[in-house]
Amino acid sequence: MQQPQRTWGMRPFGVITARWAYGHPQKLIDWAYRATHLTALFAKEMIGAYYGSGPRRSYFQGCSDGGHEGLMEAMRYPADFDGIIIGAPASPWTRTMADLNLMLRSKLMSAICQMARGMTRPKAAKRFGITQPRVNDLLRGKVDKFSLDALVSMVPAAGLHVQIRVRKVG
Repeated sequence: MQQPQRTWGMRPFGVITARWAYGHPQKLIDWAYRATHLTALFAKEMIGAYYGSGPRRSYFQGCSDGGHEGLMEAMRYPADFDGIIIGAPASPWTRTMADLNLMLRSKLMSAICQMARGMTRPKAAKRFGITQPRVNDLLRGKVDKFSLDALVSMVPAAGLHVQIRVRKVG
């Protein structure tokens, strides 16, 4: 009897895409860091509703990717937990993610710029939902002025599609 194929994101393994986030930057934000924050808030509400008062203390503990989630919580939502225990967040991971973020922003910016170059500044600003000075930053390649979220939200307006492929090297 053949084993059923395992899935991720309701799709068989193979080419993994981010179609679930295409045109929905909020979904990407939720996946990246906001879900842990909302889960903490919801859990506290549920505890309060069930027991009549919220928890006296709240702690987060994570290792590896959970360590990354703990770091994101500490940086973005420090009031969510009274204490955060982080194990093995691996500093090269942070560097790797920073490098990957810069590479992705550079590639997205380059593709969006190609679409914007044939437009007037006012038309590009309207199409991408940004101000004309931001269009100038875009066309001058000032990648440090744009977050990954901001660029991903411009992708559909540019008529582009992002697909991510993960494969073994070597």
